[in-house]
Amino acid sequence: MTQTQLSAPESLQDPIEGSSAGFNSETHSTATLIPQPRRRKVQVRAEIGITVDRTASSKSFEIGIRECIRLILENVQKRAGEVVVYLQSHGDLDEGQEIVLHSDGVSVEQACKDLAGIEFAGGGDPAEHHLDAFEALALNVPWTSDPSVARGVVIGFMTADSKKATSGRSSSQIGRLMKHTGLTTLLVCEPDCPRLARFADAAEAERIPINNSPTADDLAPIVQQIAASIAQTLNRGDTTPM
Repeated sequence: MTQTQLSAPESLQDPIEGSSAGFNSETHSTATLIPQPRRRKVQVRAEIGITVDRTASSKSFEIGIRECIRLILENVQKRAGEVVVYLQSHGDLDEGQEIVLHSDGVSVEQACKDLAGIEFAGGGDPAEHHLDAFEALALNVPWTSDPSVARGVVIGFMTADSKKATSGRSSSQIGRLMKHTGLTTLLVCEPDCPRLARFADAAEAERIPINNSPTADDLAPIVQQIAASIAQTLNRGDTTPM
C-alpha cells in the first residue's frame, strides 16, 4: 500500500461538513473577518462505486457505515460537477449471500435512500467474499475511460478479512485490476486483514480503520483522497472550475 498522502489544491482542502476547523473566537479578538475563498466545484464527474459487507459481522458498525457513506457522498458532491453512485452490498457466497447492486448510477440522494434499505444479517465465517465484491465493481460498472470527463472511485466497507476470490484471481491481481481500470480505491476496514492488505498494496489503496461513530476528522482522508483524484483533471487544465 502506498504511503504517499495525496493532497488536493487548497480550494479543495476545505474542512468537510461537521468538522470543527475554522475561526476561533476565543483566541482571536479582531473585529474584521476576512471572507473565505469560494470553494471551486470542478466540472468533472465523480463516479463512485461503494460495496458494503452486509453480513451480521458488520451489524455492530451499521450506524457508522451509514453515516460515513452519507457524509462522504454529500461532501464530494460539493466538490465535483456531478456525482454518480453505484451502491452494492455483498456477503458470504458460501452461505448464498450474492452480490447485490442496489443503486445503478444514481444521484447521491437516491443512493442514501437505497442505503437505508440494506439489512445487516447472516453470513458464515468471519471472513467474507470482499475480493469478489471489488472485482464485481471493477468489471461491471461502466466506468468512463476519459479522465477529463470523469474520475472513478471505489470504497469498500468491511470488518474481517476476505476469503479467496471465486474467480481464482489473487488479492494482488484484483488490486492491479483496480489500478489498471484507473480507479482510486479506499478500504474502510479492521486493521488485521492480511489478504485485504495485499489487495490494498497492489491497488495503491488507502486503508482507514472502521468505527461506529465517524467524525469529520475520521472522514477527512477519504474525502480529500477523492477530491485529489478529481483535482488531477483540474491541474492538467482539462477542465475549468465552475
